[in-house]
Amino acid sequence: MLNKHVSSSNYIQQQINQIMQNNHDDIYVQENGIMKIIDDTSVTGNNRKYLELYDKIAPLYRISNAIYFALKFGGEESYRNEFLSELEIKSGDKILETSVGAGDNFRYLPNDVTLYGLDLSYGMLKQAVKNAKIWKKQANFFKVMQRFYPLKMIVLMLYFMSVELISLIINKKR
Repeated sequence: MLNKHVSSSNYIQQQINQIMQNNHDDIYVQENGIMKIIDDTSVTGNNRKYLELYDKIAPLYRISNAIYFALKFGGEESYRNEFLSELEIKSGDKILETSVGAGDNFRYLPNDVTLYGLDLSYGMLKQAVKNAKIWKKQANFFKVMQRFYPLKMIVLMLYFMSVELISLIINKKR
């Protein structure tokens, strides 16, 4: 039962923490609209190098992308729509983008889809949250390394996404 003194987002956060703590002795925090699944101290090697790079360039990423796409392709919208239209996204679909960065693709997706974005860079994810608000998109963002999804990540994604999508991913890997 939802206590009237606890907001629904706090209630969801409490439920996630309870699930994760009971199963993995870890607590995951939602901060600034981002669910943090991985701690920066566990990131090493090239992942650490790129994490630091993208955290530094995150505030200028959108503007530099806009300039690049304008010069190289005549504009960002036509470039992105060219490949996004091939995805055949329908009303009500659930979209999961890994290495989401600043969420630039989300701007060009329909408003009636559920959006999920994964990235290692907290700086880029903060930009994605900001951009999603500007573009009036409902999106969920997760700080995680894409090349390795531990069981705890799958449990969390099951909570947020449909079981059908997760089973498609698991079956495809078999």
